[in-house]
Amino acid sequence: MTITSKERVRAATDPRADGPPEPDLTARAFQLADEFTFELLQSECVAHDEHRLVLGLCNEVGIEVSSMAEASEAIREAFDWLQLRGYVESMTDACGECIVVRRRPGEDEDPESETC
Repeated sequence: MTITSKERVRAATDPRADGPPEPDLTARAFQLADEFTFELLQSECVAHDEHRLVLGLCNEVGIEVSSMAEASEAIREAFDWLQLRGYVESMTDACGECIVVRRRPGEDEDPESETC
């Protein structure tokens, strides 16, 4: 009997299934979460440079704000996730708090690098 990929996905994601999810499926889930969360930041924030490595914060209606406390909930949650994953950090510039992109999803982490 051959197990189809659809059956493997169902078994790996079914909370009633025995054992942990398959490692490749878990890694793919994290990859997708990283990519989509990063895209949310890119679309919801204001670029402060031409490479979109410094992002200004916006509130729920798209107006730029100067602190993370004033930023939309989506931006705050995306920042929290991506900061934990090592993609972004917070800093203060002339406009207030902003998000600095350390690396983008898919880029290898370079522990020797001190620059953004």
